[in-house]
Amino acid sequence: MTLEQKTKLEKRIRKDLEKLGLPLDFKLDVRGYSKTYNGRYNPNNDTVVLYSLRKNGELREYDVLLKIVIHEVIHHYQWKHTDYKRVKGIMHNEEFKRLEQYYLDKAEELGLIDPIFRR
Repeated sequence: MTLEQKTKLEKRIRKDLEKLGLPLDFKLDVRGYSKTYNGRYNPNNDTVVLYSLRKNGELREYDVLLKIVIHEVIHHYQWKHTDYKRVKGIMHNEEFKRLEQYYLDKAEELGLIDPIFRR
């Protein structure tokens, strides 16, 4: 992925997150392929890492990338914008699941994510 492609992707993602009403006060770090992760959130430096490439080096579908970023930004939201208290070993509590469902539904309603990618 070229720097120009990466910049364009980051701008599109931020624009769509803004449409969804999600916070934008984090660093987005778009990387290549990860054998282990789709995305990560680091609360120590407010960074969302997005692994944008498939194993074969091809760029993933935008719908998939946005779905991953929404997931990670909800972690950011819980850590930085609510009175969230993390319970050791539990990253996806009921509130997280409710928020994720809400924002994925909203993304689908706005035509940002095709329903086929919700699975």
